[in-house]
Amino acid sequence: VVERYCFDDLSLAEISAEEGNSRQAVHDLLQRVEELLENYEARLALIEKYHANQKTISEILASVKHLIELNPPAEIRSEIERLVQNVRLLQEED
Repeated sequence: VVERYCFDDLSLAEISAEEGNSRQAVHDLLQRVEELLENYEARLALIEKYHANQKTISEILASVKHLIELNPPAEIRSEIERLVQNVRLLQEED
């Protein structure tokens, strides 16, 4: 039901017709699922962890930028740039 409502963009009426339930029953089910998901999120704290990780990544990139400004030898600079690319890839995955 949730998948059809959220991802397939079906209305409550369409889902209730398919399921043989009332629109109110479908609505109540969606409300209960939303509450469960919010409780899971609160327990897992995924959003907070995500924001903390993004902050840490930004701090790392700022520190690395400062290191590059110190004009290190070419081989160290290329290694730093490789690491920056890896960090940015991690950032994009989120």
